Amino acid sequence: MSLSEETTVVTRELTEELFESLVSHLPDAVIFADVERRIQFVNDRFVEIFGYERKALGGRSTAFFYANPEDFNRTGRAHFDPDAQTGPQTYFIEYRRRDGSTFLSETRAVPLFNDAGEKRGYLGIIRDVTDLVERDKELRRVRNQLARRLAHTKLLYELSTHEGNTFQEVVHFALEAAGEMLDMDVSILSSVRGEELTVRDFWSREPMSLKVGDTFDLDDTLCAHTLESGGVYAVHEIEWNSELLHPCHDHFRPKAYIGAVVRVGEQLYGTVSFARLTPRKLPFEQADEDFVGMLANWLGVFASRARTERMLASEHEAMSAALELQKTLQSSSLNRTDTADVFLESAATLVDVDGLAVALREDDQTVITSANGSFAPLLGEVLPEIIIPRADTSHGDRPSLQTWHTSRRVSQIDEPIQIAELTYSGQSLGALLVQPSSKAKFEKRQRSLLELTAGMLAARLSVAGSYERAHREATIDALTGIPNRRETLRCMKAAAEEPGRGALQVAIIDVDRFKQVNDTWGHGVGDRVLQKLANCLSEELSRAIVVGRLGGEEFVIGLREPDVEAAQAQLTRALEVFSSVDFVSDDGEHFSVTFSGGVTSMRVQDSIYDALQRADELLYRAKRGGRAQVVAENREI
Repeated sequence: MSLSEETTVVTRELTEELFESLVSHLPDAVIFADVERRIQFVNDRFVEIFGYERKALGGRSTAFFYANPEDFNRTGRAHFDPDAQTGPQTYFIEYRRRDGSTFLSETRAVPLFNDAGEKRGYLGIIRDVTDLVERDKELRRVRNQLARRLAHTKLLYELSTHEGNTFQEVVHFALEAAGEMLDMDVSILSSVRGEELTVRDFWSREPMSLKVGDTFDLDDTLCAHTLESGGVYAVHEIEWNSELLHPCHDHFRPKAYIGAVVRVGEQLYGTVSFARLTPRKLPFEQADEDFVGMLANWLGVFASRARTERMLASEHEAMSAALELQKTLQSSSLNRTDTADVFLESAATLVDVDGLAVALREDDQTVITSANGSFAPLLGEVLPEIIIPRADTSHGDRPSLQTWHTSRRVSQIDEPIQIAELTYSGQSLGALLVQPSSKAKFEKRQRSLLELTAGMLAARLSVAGSYERAHREATIDALTGIPNRRETLRCMKAAAEEPGRGALQVAIIDVDRFKQVNDTWGHGVGDRVLQKLANCLSEELSRAIVVGRLGGEEFVIGLREPDVEAAQAQLTRALEVFSSVDFVSDDGEHFSVTFSGGVTSMRVQDSIYDALQRADELLYRAKRGGRAQVVAENREI
């Protein structure tokens, strides 16, 4: 409650002793001054806040504790005119303590009158609101940061909807929108080749002589610092000297700069940078750096797409069939195996071959994931690395088929096969295997077509791999390899909303005394315990819709079981298996671990969160009941 909202009681007949007794222990500073604004009385809180001894204050003008002398005069005119018939008033003012420090206060000034109605002086109630103001500032800062992040996200989303635009259109839109959002004056997308930097596009608030295509030496430039950082480089105050030059220093000299490295796959493209011609008051915040980094990633994606489009455009007139294949690939799902299947199905109609196969890179191996014709028996086999010709990327990403005289462990016939490494932006994605039916015909007409379409396949596999990685990172818990919290809840909601679904049982389990495991044997051992539990649950709960990690040592399981007792029985079997695991610490100590759980049935009127809350309550009943057990709704084991 502010001072202006508090009830002010003015009692004219108070004795000095009673008045002092009433105000001496108030939480706010209280001061009484005569009509000349000379101090007559202060309470203990006033002495504590201002740091003066009480005897040093009597009779002094109140002017000495105003942080700004002009405030004393201004408040005098506004609130302390002896002849004005003013009532109680509240205002905010800054005061100075004895040690020189200042603070912001909310002050309530109350004029006091005698029985004759003559003004005797003023009662002031002073409240230090510095902390309140600082908390309000922090709240505003957080709100502003959230608003900025939301605006950044909206812009990136809008950028993602520009699939139909050209690369140049996307770039110019991004440079202008991001420059405005960051309150910068110039935005530049530059490419880097060797020691040369080339302006690919730019936006500026005011006209400037910079042109698209201008080139500059990379050395000792802000863009060079950005490249050295490997990510985002930001500086909010630039002092210019002969050793610090911007690539466009002949056109302007920024006072603030933020930029990020743009990559196409694993290859360097250049930088995207933003400059301000006037000083920036505050450093760039993390939200700004995150946004510029994500924007650079998006531009890299669009640059990658543009590179693919240029490659296709150079050959599409003579390769109409290949373009049909490209359309088919683009309409396929963003799954690498499905993409390879679609490619083989379409390619088989374009070329006359006895067999086609696509092998994809899986960790450190190249596995045949799609095959037809003579290669069909090899589906799932690991392709020997020695037979994969390493692509020469000096001529772009177009694969080059090479002959390999193979044995029956690679092909079911003794005829030589053609193999090309599938690469994109310098990244090895797998291999294409071809068994020509006629070598002469293949060399004359079909090699070039397959190499071109294999390049399309590589580009699509690169995109599919990126989406798979992004999806995996967004949905899979990095430690345990099972769905993370968000993906688990999504699966549970989908299962609960599935039309005609069977009974859904929801369980939460928690590792018993997990903190003790970490404290005794270390977090590395604790991680192994969680990994083993995830594997155990996945293997033992055969009817589980989802086994996911909720967070920490908590896991969530969704089961299609007819009743909660059946789910409880499955979880108990999993507990028995897990509790029998012989864990060994780094020091060779053997130990075992158990878990506790709670399981409930999903009801018709339930949200998934209702069921999870009940399961969580049952879990804690299991904990309180001695641990190493699974408690079901209305029943305990």
